Amino acid sequence: MKKIYLALAVFSAVAIVIGSTVLSVSYEPLDEVAERMNLTGENLLGSPFPEYTIPGFPCWAGGIISGLVGGIIVFAIIRLLMKVGEDGGN
Repeated sequence: MKKIYLALAVFSAVAIVIGSTVLSVSYEPLDEVAERMNLTGENLLGSPFPEYTIPGFPCWAGGIISGLVGGIIVFAIIRLLMKVGEDGGN
């Protein structure tokens, strides 16, 4: 079972690195329209990595690090939920 988790973790990390690199230059049509209409927005929740950037790192590296941190958080939550499910909530 641990080999499956390791394989999924490695696959996810590779997918995040490739996805962040390829999609970091993606076209954002909603942002373009909002700028043309002079609309501004506010974040409902604060983020430790706003716009997937990390101060002191290049944008591409910040996106990769943000993706990896997000992936780790999701895996931790899923693992916790699985553990609770195995114990029957006790």
